[in-house]
Amino acid sequence: TLASNADPIALTTIFNAPDFVPGWIDVTDATAKSNTLSMAFIGNVNTVALDASGETYNLERGAAVVHKFKPDMTPDGSFGVSVADHAMAVDPATGDVVTAGAFLDAYSPSGTIVGSNQEVIYSGNGIAAANRIPCMVSTSIVCLPDVAGFTNSVHAALADFSNTVAMTAANGHVTAYAYSRTPSKLCAFDVTPQAVTPGTCATLTGLSTAVNDEFQLAILGTGSSAALLDEAGKTLVFVDLASMTETKRASLQGNPMRIAADATHNDVVAAFADPAARLTRYAKVDPSAGTVTNLSSTSTLLSVGFAVKPDGTKLISCMRDKCEAVNNQ
Repeated sequence: TLASNADPIALTTIFNAPDFVPGWIDVTDATAKSNTLSMAFIGNVNTVALDASGETYNLERGAAVVHKFKPDMTPDGSFGVSVADHAMAVDPATGDVVTAGAFLDAYSPSGTIVGSNQEVIYSGNGIAAANRIPCMVSTSIVCLPDVAGFTNSVHAALADFSNTVAMTAANGHVTAYAYSRTPSKLCAFDVTPQAVTPGTCATLTGLSTAVNDEFQLAILGTGSSAALLDEAGKTLVFVDLASMTETKRASLQGNPMRIAADATHNDVVAAFADPAARLTRYAKVDPSAGTVTNLSSTSTLLSVGFAVKPDGTKLISCMRDKCEAVNNQ
């Protein structure tokens, strides 16, 4: 028996299908006796990547489509990918679009497949790419140099790692960074076409440890530091990558779900889900002081795909087959 009048009703929802696409979900009462509820289905990874020209790529998970948008955010076509793909990245060195799921695929910007690795045992949940080497994370960190058409993998075992990975390439030296929930560590991995070698880790404390708690990772500036978002703990941690030490921490309000580096203004922008208003809201965080400043701009799309334009003027918000740019203010 359901409560009546204005009594609230709690609802727990499980999506038991791989083709449910992150975004706003409206729950309605067929009897028309209750108001419509908007739910924010955010997914566990950022679905957006930008190439050097400013082209935006957004992976519509479940639908198995990558949607392309020109720098002015007008649609620029799309192409299909594997239905099992969970994450996507763009390699700055080649412009190739790489996807991770049951296996790794690489596509040209027009959508022509240029490489594939079907080692299903290394199913990936997050992916990044640098200097012609994509790396994905799951139970291992698996990197696939394209010197042999992505057919040969190099990898290192991981502990309880989350679904986030980021990479840098300085003077030809490629480093991958991945976060472990238990123990709570952000770790560096030296990546070459021949091997993935574990490096130094930054030990972090007081962050969420539940298996379903998710994290987002962004590299700042020229690769000297990183920002790690603990979504459930509503905490943003900054780490110096040279010393692998924590430098600052900021507490966030609301429902933080994505972060992106703003190199122009030397800060990080966080995206927050506001289901009651059916909006995504934003705030910028200063890495040096840890101060949080709410921005006035909002997006009617749930920013499951989120980025800052290279010139720092716009925030890119993407959901399913749509993307828009709002002012970074």
